[in-house]
Amino acid sequence: MKCLRLVLLTVLTSGCFLTGCSSASSNTAISPVAKTGQTISYCRGDDGDLQKGLAWPSPRFTDHGDGTVTDNLTGLEWAKAPHAIPGNSGKFKWTGAIDFCGSLDYAGHSDWRLPSRKETMSIIDYGQQKPSLPAKHPFTGIQTVAFCGYWSSTTYIFQDSAAWCQGMGGSIGHPGKVALRHAWPVRGGGKAISPVPKTGQHTIFHPGDDGKLQSGVVWPTPRFTDNGDGTMTDKMTGLEWAKAPHKIPGNAGGKKWKDGVEFCMDLDYAGYSDWRLPNAKEQESLVRCEKGDWGDKPSEWLNSCETPFIGILPQFYWVSTTNSVDTSFALRVSMKIGYVRGNKKSGSFFVWPVRDGRK
Repeated sequence: MKCLRLVLLTVLTSGCFLTGCSSASSNTAISPVAKTGQTISYCRGDDGDLQKGLAWPSPRFTDHGDGTVTDNLTGLEWAKAPHAIPGNSGKFKWTGAIDFCGSLDYAGHSDWRLPSRKETMSIIDYGQQKPSLPAKHPFTGIQTVAFCGYWSSTTYIFQDSAAWCQGMGGSIGHPGKVALRHAWPVRGGGKAISPVPKTGQHTIFHPGDDGKLQSGVVWPTPRFTDNGDGTMTDKMTGLEWAKAPHKIPGNAGGKKWKDGVEFCMDLDYAGYSDWRLPNAKEQESLVRCEKGDWGDKPSEWLNSCETPFIGILPQFYWVSTTNSVDTSFALRVSMKIGYVRGNKKSGSFFVWPVRDGRK
């Protein structure tokens, strides 16, 4: 019944009126995933070995000389020295961080905001550590807290008294909104070689938050194409995923990290032998930060009638990206709550094969 209602809404609104979605008649990616920045390899087929994703522009950043810096990859403009801005030397509760950024008049601009979860992640370099920012970046005074250092404007929808927070070690967590964290103002975005997509959040929890502003590129509708051969193409990123990853022989259970990387590299499935374990930014691209008829977990959305995936688990999935702060750890992404965080590589978690999309 839920699926029928969604189909009728799509027909009645031409697929765009309610969601603001753009046409999806083309398979061209509208928000291609960029490289993570990791260049050191820890095993065959890992992120440092393959270095998949859109290449970064050179130079990555443009310093405008007025206290602002543009990321030439995403088009976002960041405060160069955020903690030198009057009133921003300390920490805020979540609502305070949103209010500070939203009322900021700085460097000749008054359209600053607290970045969304996907915007905070877009600036992270997974090959660097504390702070995990691209080498030779022009920023100054960035706090080096590895876990949950900077607020995002995106609420943790699973528990709306918490919000997502970016660590300068690459992890993403969700402290309570009353916790004290830093604010890093951002503005702009949109046209770029790798524009940051929306998070999917549209519920408003505070004026100026992610649900209110919904900054980022609009998702195509439908977002996924079922290729009819056991694979799914994400028209937002261009990546091609296994439709039912846990029905692939040998992939029903969890694996140690190295075993998971090698399983995907050696996989011959659906007529393709170029599968791999996704990197941190690729796996995170499947996280939706909103509730719906399906529930409030990313896995519930992925298994719903809005997408054709089958059997996605509300569990952690390994990614091919090693934790640069402690290389005995690799990153994993939760399809239950959206965490991005490290774990010992000897741990056992699930894997979801991906491959480069068809041209």
